[in-house]
Amino acid sequence: MNNVKIRKAEIDDLYEIQKLNNELFDLEYNNFDSTLIQNWPLTQEGKEYFEKAIKKGVSLVACVNNEIVGYLVGALNSQFQYNNNIQAELDNMCVMKEYRNKGIK
Repeated sequence: MNNVKIRKAEIDDLYEIQKLNNELFDLEYNNFDSTLIQNWPLTQEGKEYFEKAIKKGVSLVACVNNEIVGYLVGALNSQFQYNNNIQAELDNMCVMKEYRNKGIK
């Protein structure tokens, strides 16, 4: 899929990221973890989590024809005192069902 553009997420992308994460929650809840709070990504707490991730973390979106079809949220972490490396941690990500297995990277 060569018309995919990956870019840093912006605050205007917040609701689209929340909706995609809600898709992920539905999938996880229905198939793996019924302890998840359904619709949490769309709550005020979920909104605040993603606002912080966009402003202070590492947040990327995948776009096709200017439509967000996936996202990734993570963080850089330099808290380990035993080395000088900066670690990266992936927190969550989701690609719309119809765009999965199409080479979005």
